[in-house]
Amino acid sequence: MNSILSYLREPIQKTWHFWLYAFGIVYLTFPYLRLFEEPGIGLDPSWQIALNLLRGKQGIWGSDFVFTYGPLGSYIYRLPILVPAWKQLLYDGFFFLNLIYFHATCFPKQAKYYHLIVFFCFNLFSFEMIGETTAVSVGKEHRIAGRSAYQLIAKPKAQNSLIESVYVSVDSETGMALDVKVYSKEQDAPAFQVGFESI
Repeated sequence: MNSILSYLREPIQKTWHFWLYAFGIVYLTFPYLRLFEEPGIGLDPSWQIALNLLRGKQGIWGSDFVFTYGPLGSYIYRLPILVPAWKQLLYDGFFFLNLIYFHATCFPKQAKYYHLIVFFCFNLFSFEMIGETTAVSVGKEHRIAGRSAYQLIAKPKAQNSLIESVYVSVDSETGMALDVKVYSKEQDAPAFQVGFESI
């Protein structure tokens, strides 16, 4: 047991461990599980369909039409209307690889193995929390581990939850989580805390 704990406290020497972590977290949280979605009914699907149909009219983005997500916005809604499967797959691949690159390169050289495990678990947990069951807000700016950071605060809405709140300090420049604090309803001090002391 002591050998495992000492190993987890060692700095990460092999770069491919970062890439393995990044691939795992992106694969498990990648939002697109199917290549295409079927059009629905209602207001949103109607303008989504219209955006795809504009592709066949050779409309010029920024002149003939404007959309929040830019000229590639029709790929986000994944409708099989005038969008070849290979282009949708190429878009997904580009998005997937960019997410892997971001996650693999955001850790500093001083990161240790237990950081990978903790942030991996937290990322999976946060994807499940955010939504109707959890209120998410932004806290105050501060400095941690010598870096400028801001706080993301997640508070479960369920009355029977043992968790009061989760505070995540995020590096303002790189977007990497620097510190995680979990508060319970039974005590004022953090019930769990992990993070970097210096970078």
